[in-house]
Amino acid sequence: MAERATPPATRFAVQRHETPDSAESHFDLLVERDGVLVTFRVDDLDALAELAEGERLAVERIADHRIIYLDFEGSISGDRGTVTLRDRGPGEVRPRGDGSLDLRVAGDRVRGTFRAAPAAPEAEAAPLGPWVLERVPDPPA
Repeated sequence: MAERATPPATRFAVQRHETPDSAESHFDLLVERDGVLVTFRVDDLDALAELAEGERLAVERIADHRIIYLDFEGSISGDRGTVTLRDRGPGEVRPRGDGSLDLRVAGDRVRGTFRAAPAAPEAEAAPLGPWVLERVPDPPA
């Protein structure tokens, strides 16, 4: 009987994105799913890292990024600034039936389970834009 291959573990990263207009600088939370990186713009890394269970943080769901950005640091083409890795490790995205996503990440700074959902119920049909991350209990091991 042939051995079943173990699927590769999925990962996440947090990058500091310094833009040419420093007023727009932010962090990108990137979590691997189906060959792309589900991506959220986060204004304050410390607020994300210190989010307590039940607390919420406003974020922006932005376009999925290419998988190469998991390990990328440096200048972004088109004069869009530079990125520096701030955290990374195992991570996963699990879609929920209501249009929200569960994110599990295990980095040095950002660790835990977060529920990501559109900020307004009518926004469920629009995958990008204002979302909310809520720290939820970690599932049992």
